[in-house]
Amino acid sequence: MKARILLADDHRLITDAVKSFLEPDFTVLATVADGRTLVAKALELRPDVIVMDISMPLLNGLDAGRQLIAQLPDTKLIYLTMNHDQDIIAEALKIGATGFLIKSCEIAELLKGIRTVLSGKPYITPLVTADRVNPFFDIPLRC
Repeated sequence: MKARILLADDHRLITDAVKSFLEPDFTVLATVADGRTLVAKALELRPDVIVMDISMPLLNGLDAGRQLIAQLPDTKLIYLTMNHDQDIIAEALKIGATGFLIKSCEIAELLKGIRTVLSGKPYITPLVTADRVNPFFDIPLRC
């Protein structure tokens, strides 16, 4: 059975492109464009993985992530964002993200990140350099 994924980004081009790359290997349940719809759809569909942006209207990805972790603790959260600010990365990991990727990554890395979190391990993109990631290793990562 293919893993079930929900995509959330306020740029339709991004969700459509990511969906087309993921569908041979995964089932994309839905795409949404804002944080409130993300939370509602996730509660309805109960995906295995949510790939989401941080900057979204109505409810940002970090606040949506907090709600999702509380209500769907078995669902894996992967942030796919342009934001690589240390504080944002730290906050994403503190709330329970299992993956963090930068939108400039290759699709092969996104696939690797999804497979890694599905195997029970966290995935943080190498595009976030080691000197940026090291301070986060004292944050217990949710797997």
